[in-house]
Amino acid sequence: MSTTQLFQEFPLLKTERLRLRQEGLLRQHEFEHGQYIDLAVFALLRQEYASREQEGSSRHE
Repeated sequence: MSTTQLFQEFPLLKTERLRLRQEGLLRQHEFEHGQYIDLAVFALLRQEYASREQEGSSRHE
């Protein structure tokens, strides 16, 4: 599982590249620098990871 604050673009791009699924959004989860910040929660199930690994290895054959 991974979490990222929505104002950070780089971690969001990273989760897209890894093809993680957004499992939830914790609205106004933290209060920093005078403002509330949402927190997105991402996950990848073990079987999803395994199937992606198989896809990747079959491409290299």
